[in-house]
Amino acid sequence: FFKAISRATDYHKLKKGHVAISDHPKEEPYFFVKCEGRYQRIVTSDILFVKAMENYVQIKTPTHKHMSLMPLRAIEENLDPTEFMRTHKSYIVPLSKIQTLENHELILVNGEKIPISRNYRKLVHEMVLKDRLIKRGTQ
Repeated sequence: FFKAISRATDYHKLKKGHVAISDHPKEEPYFFVKCEGRYQRIVTSDILFVKAMENYVQIKTPTHKHMSLMPLRAIEENLDPTEFMRTHKSYIVPLSKIQTLENHELILVNGEKIPISRNYRKLVHEMVLKDRLIKRGTQ
């Protein structure tokens, strides 16, 4: 009886538009890829980088390396372009995980060195540094 009343109350709130955001916890974005004969759930906030390796992609998380037979473009199309960017023809990295930008040629993500190609260099600098670069003042 109480379960039915609870469902009716929730339905009524939803219909009237009175559902608070905290009533339904937001689920983190994720996708599935086929790895070694099974479908593996990848939470996008866990991704350290995605690397193309001929016909495969390697999705690196803090705990695993997932290998899947697919083009890098398939992964890129399913990632938020405001959170992830391509740094090289073979690499995609999350902007939030970039620790160091080194000599305009490398990015450090969790201790891993990710190359920056000439074609992506300007875009990488714009996206990573934005307006957060503190410059030397003139004296």
